[in-house]
Amino acid sequence: MAAGTGTVAVFVLGVANFSSATTHGAPGAPATLTATGGSSSVTLAWTIPTATGDSAISGYAIDYATDGGNSWGTLVASTGSTATSYSVFPLWNGFPYHFRVSAINQQGTGPASPVAFATPDLLPGPPTGVVATFGDRQVGLSWTPPVANGGTALTGFVITWSSSATTGLVSGYATLGVQATSYLVVGLTNGVPYTFTVAGTNAGGTGTSSAAVVAVPVPPTTTTVPPTTTTVPPTT
Repeated sequence: MAAGTGTVAVFVLGVANFSSATTHGAPGAPATLTATGGSSSVTLAWTIPTATGDSAISGYAIDYATDGGNSWGTLVASTGSTATSYSVFPLWNGFPYHFRVSAINQQGTGPASPVAFATPDLLPGPPTGVVATFGDRQVGLSWTPPVANGGTALTGFVITWSSSATTGLVSGYATLGVQATSYLVVGLTNGVPYTFTVAGTNAGGTGTSSAAVVAVPVPPTTTTVPPTTTTVPPTT
């Protein structure tokens, strides 16, 4: 071909480098992961991957990190279950942990979920100064909140009581808001001793119970006033 008399078309065939973090046929990543701190524990919950791969999911791998997610270690190679939650314990209270979860099937392990982190919480100490005041089929309780809240804010109180007929067993309980410092237990049986305890709660759960107090409801007392007589001397 003479110079300048034609057009030369040059086609460059590119070679695509197909790579993926997902093994062919393995599940996709769980879309969400949440971590909730408890007392010396963290509860994980996640969603099933939208793409489950070429076979059914048989379990989940869980990784953890204690340095903010820079270095990962294997916590559980496979849960061996299709359950989408897992409780991790025992852990150090007050120390943050990061987690990620991957689904597993016969073809392999898929990519990891988004990272979630949580800090296990300490539980509150016992409330103090618990006082029980008895009445007719009722007992009034008052207390002072615990000095130690466990490192996180108190969320409320739990009151439990049992009668002499159910020693060691809880026969009643009440859950109260964080502002409560007193409670009236009604519907009790007069003449029967009842044992009461109060415990604080926070994000980690229910803390140590207070020292137990005992009270016996009694019916109201009635006073009989004898009739008065007046002797009037006869008139003359």
